Amino acid sequence: MAPALRQKKLKLELTFTVNMAEIESDFPHPSLARRLQQALLNDETALTRLMVGAMLNELHGYADYLADQDSLPMLKEAAQALPSGDPQLPISDFAFAQETSPLRITCMNARLESSAIQEQVNPGNGECAWHTVWRDLRPDSALGLLFEQLAIPTTPIPFSKPRDAAHALRARYLNQQQDGIHVEGRCACQQPFEGIGADAGEALDDLWRHFKAHRDATSLASKFQTGWKTRLKPGKQ
Repeated sequence: MAPALRQKKLKLELTFTVNMAEIESDFPHPSLARRLQQALLNDETALTRLMVGAMLNELHGYADYLADQDSLPMLKEAAQALPSGDPQLPISDFAFAQETSPLRITCMNARLESSAIQEQVNPGNGECAWHTVWRDLRPDSALGLLFEQLAIPTTPIPFSKPRDAAHALRARYLNQQQDGIHVEGRCACQQPFEGIGADAGEALDDLWRHFKAHRDATSLASKFQTGWKTRLKPGKQ
């Protein structure tokens, strides 16, 4: 990779308001939905996590909107200040976009350094304060730095390689929440798991414990099913 010519540290600040509406009568299974909604109102951690999910869904569309903000006009204005020379930059917008694509995309490398979600709270004296309810630990954690050294992308990565490839655990997210450090994972069969601990090591141990119980139970059921199929084959007593 070529050496960096210039570096800037940028911080994007976004504030969302998330509302949970009451369940309407035309909602599928409204009685059950209202009971679940009441359960959420009684569990602040679960309610916050669900609201964070709604916020991230909104952020998904907003990120596409931000990415669509074209930088070509400013780049073209900067190019006009260059002394005339050979070769000349193309005049048409399409040709200019094609010509400057490597400069705008290939030469720019961005790395996420930190990510956190804060909730506005009122401590009781009339002043509003903010406290962290979620923080992404992967970028600056020991596990995240190891993944980076191994060039493992931020998409789900293999965490174990058991003999049964249908039940391989994939570690997905490592974050800090109000009740501790969370690591989320998913089996190759799409069964989700979550480990919680006081630190990343405890969370990973808890994740592995849940996955191992699932893998062992699945393996036992598979052996039981195979055994019965063998016994029921023609000619078997």
